[in-house]
Amino acid sequence: MNLLTAAARVKARLASDWEWLQRQFDRLDTTAPNAAARLVSLETRREGMTEQLDLVEAAEAAADALATAQHEAARNLRLLDRVLDTFEFQLPPLPAEVQQVHDRRSALIATLQARYPNGVPHFAPGWDAHLLAQQPRTKAA
Repeated sequence: MNLLTAAARVKARLASDWEWLQRQFDRLDTTAPNAAARLVSLETRREGMTEQLDLVEAAEAAADALATAQHEAARNLRLLDRVLDTFEFQLPPLPAEVQQVHDRRSALIATLQARYPNGVPHFAPGWDAHLLAQQPRTKAA
């Protein structure tokens, strides 16, 4: 059940409860010994229902804003996809060196994904020390 459906159900229940509460106010015998306590109880219930209704309306507004944002995001993604498709065919081919790096990177990613289907494990600190040791060092000025 989505938020709007739930909000509609709560509003329907609140409307029914509100009618019942109104009938209780109409039937209230002000001359009865417990009339003041009953009036306070009914007023408290009315305040609680008003707060619930405010919350439901806020939830409806939030759900509506979320739906609008999702619609806009989907629209923007479709637009971006069209733009990318348009430019993809208009770009010149990559230089050979760049294409080789791109191909090696793609091959490495495919190898890692095949070897670690659940993601590459985290390495302990200093795991790359041997790689750093192999890099040529420059003299400090």
